Amino acid sequence: LGDQSFCLDAGDTVATTQGRVSLAEGAGAGGAFTCNCVELCQLHSTTQSTVSLTTYENRGATNDFQGTILQITVNFLNTIAGAIFTFDASSALEIHSGGTASFTAAATFTGSGVFRAREGSTVSFSSASTFQIATEVSGQFLVESEQVSFEEVVTLTGSNALMDVRSGSRIVASRTVTVSSSSEIRGTSGTMQFDGGLSMASSSVMSLTSTTVSVSTWSMSSSTVTIGTGTAMSVSGGAQLDASTMTLSSSTSTFTSVQASTLTNGGTIQGRGGCNMQFTGGLQTTSSTMDLQQSTVGCGHLQMSSSTLSASSSTTVTASQVTFSQTTVQMTSASFTSSGTMSDDGGSLTFTTSTIVVTSTFTSTSSSYSLTGSSMTVTQHTITSTTITLTDVSSQFLLDGSGAGGGSLVGSLASGAVFSGLGFLRHRTGLLRLIAGSTIGCGMQLSPSAQIVRRARALQQTDLTTTNPAVTACGNSIGATTVASG
Repeated sequence: LGDQSFCLDAGDTVATTQGRVSLAEGAGAGGAFTCNCVELCQLHSTTQSTVSLTTYENRGATNDFQGTILQITVNFLNTIAGAIFTFDASSALEIHSGGTASFTAAATFTGSGVFRAREGSTVSFSSASTFQIATEVSGQFLVESEQVSFEEVVTLTGSNALMDVRSGSRIVASRTVTVSSSSEIRGTSGTMQFDGGLSMASSSVMSLTSTTVSVSTWSMSSSTVTIGTGTAMSVSGGAQLDASTMTLSSSTSTFTSVQASTLTNGGTIQGRGGCNMQFTGGLQTTSSTMDLQQSTVGCGHLQMSSSTLSASSSTTVTASQVTFSQTTVQMTSASFTSSGTMSDDGGSLTFTTSTIVVTSTFTSTSSSYSLTGSSMTVTQHTITSTTITLTDVSSQFLLDGSGAGGGSLVGSLASGAVFSGLGFLRHRTGLLRLIAGSTIGCGMQLSPSAQIVRRARALQQTDLTTTNPAVTACGNSIGATTVASG
């Protein structure tokens, strides 16, 4: 088959426009093959045959493969705009190790076969191309300009597999793209559109800089994603991160699904340097970590179980609802807001020079809070077996009451609830109920619209030597000398 120019060159006296090579059974090997047929080159075999060529150059409109696996070891070149390559189910085009395939003119791969870029191969596109057959990449797949469309599944596998979308180029995948076995997707100033979803596993990597990415559904297992400077990420169907790491910096990522995105099994989301993450469908984490610096995070329902939330350096976190279970929160110079309820159970929460706002009910059970130079404001609360330490005079816990009348219950300190430290528990409006076994061991300020009702004692202050005045109410102070021991 090799070392021939199929159909005649344009300079020959006689030219044909169509031609067929009938391949013998079994494997074949040859040198260079050129398709000069203006209309159609056919490589057919009645049984599946494998043909290995150093070079295949296409100058025809259509190449039709039946029962043929064509292996290229040096170069596959298409220079005809609009060329069509058709494969039946028993045919494939394979670019082998050391081989290259260059598409300097638009091409379409159609039928039911497979396009394979083997490990060590390089496939490059500088013109628009379309794959209507399955694509398997174990080598380098370079999109240098224009758009490459995938209408069937795409699989990247192997430590040397790379899909690189470069400046001004674009990929559009209407079926699932699967990235596994240490393979990589890389984007620099291009566009990626995964309409059929993106699945990453087995130490796979995605690295993006100044790239626009849209994904329908995104699943990650044991993978690493870096969303770098200038990147805009949109995920319409939510993301599921399992034992994976996502690092974002100076970028915007929006997860807009109705269902919550998930972070599980030791997964990590890292926000750095002005990144913006929006989880409109909510975020659920289990045994995982969110580590945020100079970041903005917006969320529907934020649910964290046996997880860690670390936020610092002017980070802002907002959620429509917050649920913490056995979760550690550490915030320094940060802002945390729940526009709905906030509940925690068995957690450890530390706030330093930070602001916490809960515009609905705050419920805490068997947890530990520490506020240093920080302020926490809640509209209503129920606190049971939780210790809240206001470590310095600049820290406060404010029960706002949202303008409730003096007889409306807005707060409850149940058994085991403890306020302590040098800061102040402030009560603005409504009724605060103290139940037997609760302790207020810090300063307390009441506004004219606030009331306290006791079930055992109204106030239990075991050590008045550290706070003077111990309590202020309507501008009047109750000093240590006027309160009897006990």
